[in-house]
Amino acid sequence: MHVAIKIGIPTWEIALSWGDYHMARAIGRALLSRGHDYSIQILPEWDRGVPGCDVALHLMGRSAYRPKGGETNVIWVISHPAEAAGLELDRYDLILVASKPFAGELARSLNRPVHFLPQGTDPALFYPEQDPALATDLLFAGNSRGVPRRIVTDLLPCPWKVHIWGDMWDRLVDERYVRGIYFPYERLRRLYSSAAIVLNDHWDDMRERGFVSNRIFDALASGACVLSDPVDTLDELVGETVTTCSGRDDLHRKIEYLLSHPEERSRLGTAGRRMVLENHTIASRVDEILRLVEDRGDAKRPA
Repeated sequence: MHVAIKIGIPTWEIALSWGDYHMARAIGRALLSRGHDYSIQILPEWDRGVPGCDVALHLMGRSAYRPKGGETNVIWVISHPAEAAGLELDRYDLILVASKPFAGELARSLNRPVHFLPQGTDPALFYPEQDPALATDLLFAGNSRGVPRRIVTDLLPCPWKVHIWGDMWDRLVDERYVRGIYFPYERLRRLYSSAAIVLNDHWDDMRERGFVSNRIFDALASGACVLSDPVDTLDELVGETVTTCSGRDDLHRKIEYLLSHPEERSRLGTAGRRMVLENHTIASRVDEILRLVEDRGDAKRPA
C-alpha cells in the first residue's frame, strides 16, 4: 500500500520544529520496514492527488482535511479535542483517537468505527544519552503559549536547579530558569536523559478529555524519571513508571523524595523505558493501523 500522511504544517521550512513532522517520519519508517510506501503532505499540499495512494492518514492538528474518494481515509485525533468535536468525522472510514474516554464519546455519536489508539515514541530518536552540559535537577520542555503552565506555577520558586525550554516564558517566570526557546526535536533525548526529573503537565482540554501527552512516552524511552499531573488512563498505559502529583505541596514533597533517592529514579527510568519499548512505539501503532485498514478491506469484499 501507499499511505499519504497529512500533517498541518504550513511550510516545509519550519517542519523540523514540529512534532507532527517527526511523528510522520517515524510512521513512514515503520511502513517501509513492513513493505509499504508512504509520502508526507503538509497543509498547502493536501488537495494535490498522490498517484497510487491507497490510504490517506490525517494526523489531526488545528486544520481540517476534507477526505476524498478512492482512498481509505483515516484520521488520528492526537490532540485538540474541542476542534475534533466540530469536524465532520463521519466522512472518514476509520477514526483513531489517542484518548480512551474521548473515543467512547465519539463512538456514541458517530456512525463510523472509532478506535482508541494512544500516541507512541520513536526509539530511533528517543533513547538514553546523557549530556553533562544539560544536567539539571528538574526539566520542563514545552511552550507556554503565553499562559501559565500549572506544574511550573506550582513549582516556582523552589530551591532546586530548574531548566525550562520553550517559547513565550519571558513574562511568566524569572529569566534565570529559561535555558532557551527551542531545542531540536531530534536531540530532545539528551534533555530528558540528563535531567534528574522530567516534569510534565497537560493542557486543560487534553487532561479533561483523557489525552496522555506524548512527552511522557518520549521521556520514558529516554530513560527519564517522569513526574506528571494525573490524567485518565495514564496508569492504564504506563503503570507505576510515572509518578503523579496534584498541587504545590504534593509536587514539592515528591520532588524532595525522588531527588534524595537516586536508586528509585533509576528504577523508574529503567522500568519505564522497558515498558514503552514493549507497548508504546510508533511501529506498534502502525501495525494496529494496518490491521484496522486490512480488516475494513476484508469486510467490504464479497464472501
